[in-house]
Amino acid sequence: MLSYGGLLSQERNMEFGQKLKAWCDAEGLVIEGPLEVYGYNAPYEVIRHNEVAYPIGRR
Repeated sequence: MLSYGGLLSQERNMEFGQKLKAWCDAEGLVIEGPLEVYGYNAPYEVIRHNEVAYPIGRR
């Protein structure tokens, strides 16, 4: 799981999803499903917390 702040958007989800995929590849983790996106705050809140994650397994 990788956390990031700011607005939740397709572009940012893909940006951080690619960073997480690169980290998983470097650590020898096998991605077993699609990118999952979690947004924890209401749209009107100024400070936002978001996360991206992949379901993983080991090689």
